[in-house]
Amino acid sequence: MAPSVFGGGLLKAQHGTQVRVIAGVGLAGAAALVAVLVVPGAPGAPTSAAAAVLAHLSKVAADQPAAAALPAGQYEYTASVG
Repeated sequence: MAPSVFGGGLLKAQHGTQVRVIAGVGLAGAAALVAVLVVPGAPGAPTSAAAAVLAHLSKVAADQPAAAALPAGQYEYTASVG
């Protein structure tokens, strides 16, 4: 009689392998995250003064309150200066 997937030994062997694979993937992901956050010049860090200014301004803009939605049929007109 063939071993059952739900009946015993085969399930236990697969469970141990799955735990090791999941732990390995988690450890690799954590190592990659640490490398990105710690290594200078990593992606996500501004690489020039202009990039740092733009990153700061994007955070300032993101902190602004959202504009109220206009009712149906209403439009907002703006003019550019310069």
